[in-house]
Amino acid sequence: MSKIVLTAPATEMSDFKQNPFIAFTTSFPSRMIPLSSLKHKIWYSPAEKNPDGTVKFAPNGLRKIEAKLLENGFSESDIAVVHPFDLDRFVGPETKVVGVSCMESMGLAYVSTTYSSFMNLGGRSMNADEFHKLMSKRCLRKYKPKIIVGGAGSWQIERLGKREKYGIDTVIIGEADSIVVDIFRKAVKGEKTPSVVHGRLNDIDDVPTIRHASMHGCTEITRGCGRGCQFCAPTMRRKISFPLDKIIREVKVNVRGGSGMIMLASDDAFLYGAKQGVFEPNSTAVLKLFRSVSAVEGVESIQPAHISLAPAKANPKLISEVSEEILQKAWLNYRGKPYVTAETGVETGSVRLMKKYMKGKALPYSVDNWPEIVSECIGILNDNNWYPLITMITGFPGENEKDRMDTLELLDELRHAKIYYAPLFFVPLEECVLNRFSCDLSKITESQWEFFARCWRHNIRMWTPSLRKYASTIGQLSYYMYYKWKYGSVSKRAIDIVSGK
Repeated sequence: MSKIVLTAPATEMSDFKQNPFIAFTTSFPSRMIPLSSLKHKIWYSPAEKNPDGTVKFAPNGLRKIEAKLLENGFSESDIAVVHPFDLDRFVGPETKVVGVSCMESMGLAYVSTTYSSFMNLGGRSMNADEFHKLMSKRCLRKYKPKIIVGGAGSWQIERLGKREKYGIDTVIIGEADSIVVDIFRKAVKGEKTPSVVHGRLNDIDDVPTIRHASMHGCTEITRGCGRGCQFCAPTMRRKISFPLDKIIREVKVNVRGGSGMIMLASDDAFLYGAKQGVFEPNSTAVLKLFRSVSAVEGVESIQPAHISLAPAKANPKLISEVSEEILQKAWLNYRGKPYVTAETGVETGSVRLMKKYMKGKALPYSVDNWPEIVSECIGILNDNNWYPLITMITGFPGENEKDRMDTLELLDELRHAKIYYAPLFFVPLEECVLNRFSCDLSKITESQWEFFARCWRHNIRMWTPSLRKYASTIGQLSYYMYYKWKYGSVSKRAIDIVSGK
């Protein structure tokens, strides 16, 4: 039994057979795979464990909390980081605190909301379902340790008023680095802890260096974005880049822990080392970063998490130079050719919406030319074997038919691009300006269904060419069954789009 036990839902304690992008699918309805045993064995099986039963890999945020506690008086013997299936083994009379990290506790984020409604299966998302199962563990009720929950999805608990239902003592919303030690100390002593705390990073030195390996070798290189998009939390935070020596220390921790993959966690990898308020790449810093990570013995592959598009236009040479380095460590192939991917947000083809909600996304360029910037930047990335995963959103506050047509025109412009779309409904998130408005799913227009259909048609054609016939058939059947039942005449148009008519 341990004094402090740290854990996360089962969906976050899986390495998805070393494919981090499969993790996105856990935002889909849990009823897609009805048998829990099947999900736990095939979909998100537990990652490897140490001989003592603790996890060999854990979410980076959980590793940060662990490291912060170890830096401030707690010992390795005080803390156990474990899979939720093993809580009964580690939680007992001596356990004072259970800390839970959650990316999406209630299924309120973009992907869950979009595809739960789209598939019309009802129930919780896989993420929310596993969070519920974790918080319902018998050992938590029996021994009644203090429960502290944080992570990117903690705000959802407070939004829905579920803190008391799950017996949670403290919900930490936002960055916990500067506040978490004091809360855990109080909890260990049995003192009352605050019900809800909103954290914000006070000093970059407050962010610890992890002591044990993160899932997928996750290593934080920057935090925050500074572009100011009104629907996104990271863009509202001050942009900081972590010192290279700290990054390399974490890379080595991950390699020693058994991770050959290094995922570079960032809201914009191409702006590593750029000064606050500057949105042009610092070529020297970016190249040194990638070359230094690549040079660490044992690093087999490098996976950037997020990029923005504008830096590609600002410095095409940098993209070429980074590609030369990173393609040697690529773990993905398209028709036998290595490529690199990263998530990026295009969101809309409407200049009007861009000006209203996210004019900083185009910096250092004017958002007036957003469609042209997107097309040019994706062309530069494709030319250098970067095939990004692109989020697109419909249902912004005040969005009109002209905005939707502009987005459809952009999709048409990008019809030959090597990209993968993640089309989404607009959903309000915490720590954002637009944190209350939500897209009314009962009033979705035909052009919005067309938007979804075109995105998925592109994905089918680009990424499953050998299965195109079957994918199209499945697409027709899926759209017909759902649209005909719920939206009547819209179904015919959706089917035609998916099937390419």
